[in-house]
This record gives sequence, structure tokens and C-alpha cells, in this order.
Amino acid sequence: MTVSTAVDDIRENCAVLVDHIMARVPRYVLLAEERAPAIAWIDARAKSIIATTGHIRVHAEAGLMALANGEPSLWNDNRVPKDVHHILMNDPLPIGVSKKCCFMCYQLSTALMGGNAGKRFELPGTHGRIFPWDPPPFGDIEPVLEELAKALVDQVLQHAQEQGRRVADAS
Repeated sequence: MTVSTAVDDIRENCAVLVDHIMARVPRYVLLAEERAPAIAWIDARAKSIIATTGHIRVHAEAGLMALANGEPSLWNDNRVPKDVHHILMNDPLPIGVSKKCCFMCYQLSTALMGGNAGKRFELPGTHGRIFPWDPPPFGDIEPVLEELAKALVDQVLQHAQEQGRRVADAS
């Protein structure tokens, strides 16, 4: 199995990311008896994800949103066929995928619509699950990546808090 560059990057930086999240646990998980289980959950999830992730891809809906959000110069140089240009310029742009979107794709749509009030996306909703996700390397989404990272950390902390509460309630 070939491991992608993104997976290599994650494996190399996992400890830094986990430390970043762990440093926020005391401010997010207020009850002391919930902190240790929350920290254990974060550590276990990080190790599990690193061990089982072999490849990370750009999700189709994220790629379409990034293309639609692309630099205007992209549309003026004949690299994109006119019919594709016409479709991507729809507002709102319906994006049909066979399932509800993952957490990160849905957050990307929210961030892009917030920063670009002129473009709206119609997605089938989100199931809220977090999957390995590589942001599209095109479409001028750099300005929203920090917002997406913050949303992901907040979501992990929320799940850790819920896990800490479950463990504390069970004991």
C-alpha cells in the first residue's frame, strides 16, 4: 500500500496536533473528573486514526466547491470548458453526492459562503462524521483553512467532552 504525502505529514505532525488539542482540554472540559477520560479518548482516537489511515483524498464536493470558488482568471483563459464554467457559476450551486457530507466538507461550504456572500452551495446536509480529508489544492480556499482547523479542533473537543462525561457518569 502506498501512503500519501498527506498521511506522511499527519504522521510526522500528529504529536504536535494532539498537544495542541490537549492544551485546550482544561478550558473546554470544566469538570476535573471528565478531563482524564476526555484526554484518554483524544489520545486513543489519534492513535487509531494514524494507524488505520492509508490514503487521504480531496472529497468530490470539496473539489467542486473549490472550483466554483476559484479565481476569476481561471474562467477567462479557456482552461475550463464553457459548459463547465456555466454550471459552476450557478447560484446557488447544487452539489449532488450520494450521501450526506462529512463534517469537513460541510464546514468548507459554510466557510466559503460566509466569506463569499455572492456564492451559495446546496448540499444534501451532513452526517457530522469526521473522515480523513485533504483540502483541495485549488480554488483559493486558503483564507478559510484556519477557520476549518478551528472548527475541527472544536468538534474533537466536543466529542472528548461527551466521552469524558459518559465515563464519569458510569463510574
